[in-house]
Parts: sequence; structure tokens; C-alpha cells
Amino acid sequence: MPEKIYKEPINNFTKIMAGPSYESMNYPKVDSTGTSIVIYQKIGDIKHHLPIDAFKIPIRIAFLNQLAGEIIEIKCKIFGKNLIEPLTETLKIKIISPESG
Repeated sequence: MPEKIYKEPINNFTKIMAGPSYESMNYPKVDSTGTSIVIYQKIGDIKHHLPIDAFKIPIRIAFLNQLAGEIIEIKCKIFGKNLIEPLTETLKIKIISPESG
């Protein structure tokens, strides 16, 4: 479990800069439940058997160098009006050391 979850920065400087907000960029919502980190986004209607991105903006995940060689498992659930139960999958990410030089 991660030791720290980084929140959206709040300061006056970002209000001065002309740039998109997280909401206008459609970045997914990120919440912490104490034991889990929940990332979610409504993506609308999905056509049967056609691939679609789960998030409109790619999520950002940072791993510490100390995790190099480890395999991190991320549980994924997709909910839908026509699904009796959510679709569940486990995404496995193998952490590698960054290249030096």
C-alpha cells in the first residue's frame, strides 16, 4: 500500500496561469478509502467488442526505485447499467529500474 497519495495542488499561482483545470481536462476522480486508492471516471456508452480507453486522460502513477523487480497488482472493475455484476480484472505491472545515464 502506498505511503502517500499526492493531492491536486491548491495555490494562487495556478489561478494566475492560463491553463486547463483537472476538471476541464477530464482527468479521472481519485479518492482514498484508507486501505485502497479508487480511480474512477464515467465514459458513457460502449459499443460491444470495440476497444475504448478506460480514462479520457491517462492516469499518472509513480513508483519508488525501491520497488524495482516487484510486480504490483491493480484490481480493476468496470460497472455498467447492463451488467448484473461488474467486470473484474487484475492488472499486473512489473517495476523496472530507470536507465542510468
